[in-house]
Amino acid sequence: MAIRQGNVAALEGPAKIAGVDNGNPATVESFQADNCKAFNGLALLIVRGEHGKAGRVKITATAEGLRAGETTTN
Repeated sequence: MAIRQGNVAALEGPAKIAGVDNGNPATVESFQADNCKAFNGLALLIVRGEHGKAGRVKITATAEGLRAGETTTN
């Protein structure tokens, strides 16, 4: 899921955030966080399912000044 501008992600369901990135080769931000600053308008969220657990995962991305975006996956 690409998150734009500002960039906090929240999960509901049997999953965890495995990492974030924005494609900026000069960034010093941690890849192991629940947020990152957009680079050229984009950020990336990597989600990992919890071992042995099944179910739907709802991913919500929020940023100041923008409408929240969400998606659901299995």
